[in-house]
This record gives sequence, C-alpha cells and structure tokens, in this order.
Amino acid sequence: MSTQSVSAPVALVTGADKGIGLETARRLAGAYLTARSSERGRAATATADAQFLELDMTSDESVRHAAACIEQAGGHLDVLVNNAAITGPVRDPHDYTAADMTEAAALFTRS
Repeated sequence: MSTQSVSAPVALVTGADKGIGLETARRLAGAYLTARSSERGRAATATADAQFLELDMTSDESVRHAAACIEQAGGHLDVLVNNAAITGPVRDPHDYTAADMTEAAALFTRS
C-alpha cells in the first residue's frame, strides 16, 4: 500500500481583484489571485484564502515573471482561470503574445 501524499491543485485566476475573478479565487482556496494593481490585488487577498501575484496580461515580462514565481514555488500549474478582460483569436495558449492581449484589451475598452 502506497502512502504517497496528494497535494492540492495549484490554481491561478487572472483579473481576480473583483467580481467573478475574486469569487472564483475565493472558491479555489489557496489559489494565486492576480491583478494588474498591487494595491487592489492585495486588498482582495484579505477577503480570500489566496496568494497575491501581480500580473499584467498585456506584458510579456509580467507573464514571464508570474510563471517564474509559480515554477519557483511548486514547479507546476494545474488550473488556469483566464478571467482578465476578453480573449482574442483562439489558438494554442503557447502561441499567444503580449500584442494579442493588448489587442483584446483594446477591443474590451471600446465596447
């Protein structure tokens, strides 16, 4: 009989400083709660069992930094809830760039 321990899934919720993103982070106890604003993100973590990670989806550098933080902490991500803004063209997640996210954000702010 194996006594291997099972750890909780590692989850990250983008745009989680308010609304649906915040409620999702609350329900995924221990998740990474992300937001562009450090101030709003940290305030949101006070209402959720979550870890704050500053993340601006329109910045390749910010996305790489967040990925490095997650890799350093546990080495993997099991659940991604992409709640920030809206999506642009649908394709493999590895093929998205900051330009794609900027375009999607611009569409969102014009609507």
